Amino acid sequence: MVCLKLKYMLVSFLLFCSSFTMNAQGKVEIQVYTNVNKFSCTCEEASFVSEVNDASERVLKLPVSALKCPSKAMERDLRELFEADKYPYISLYLDENNSAYVASNKDDVKTLIKVKQKQNRYDFQISEHEEDGETYLKGKEKVSLLDFDIEPPTKALGMIKVKDSVLISFLIPAEKL
Repeated sequence: MVCLKLKYMLVSFLLFCSSFTMNAQGKVEIQVYTNVNKFSCTCEEASFVSEVNDASERVLKLPVSALKCPSKAMERDLRELFEADKYPYISLYLDENNSAYVASNKDDVKTLIKVKQKQNRYDFQISEHEEDGETYLKGKEKVSLLDFDIEPPTKALGMIKVKDSVLISFLIPAEKL
């Protein structure tokens, strides 16, 4: 049990570190906490779908099926939890009038997150990050699954319980927004 816990902690740490290492590539990471440990699921830049809704609103869609977790079983559970067959994307709506587009170092950016049919507004702390001549927007925010009417699941006959808060971290190329 201790060995398994250490493996999950190591995988989580490596995934987190790889999110923000040299030779940056866009990535969104969802860190999930349980009463036993934590783990991360990530979506790589190649999977991002970027759209413009109107003159001032950009949408970044993350395919739920593109989220990679430490195991295939976790990926299957995540797709089931988010009803990926019915709602294939997690969407982040950013208003270009937000200060992130005229950013200096750090700005709170109002971001609408849509999961399934439910959407909620959050203030993300976003900063610009320059690497290899490219500009990225970097930020993170803790959100509650309950905000999206998602009941945190339990596993192993209720012995493992997912906590209702997840941490969303991202490093997104500015051109995608």
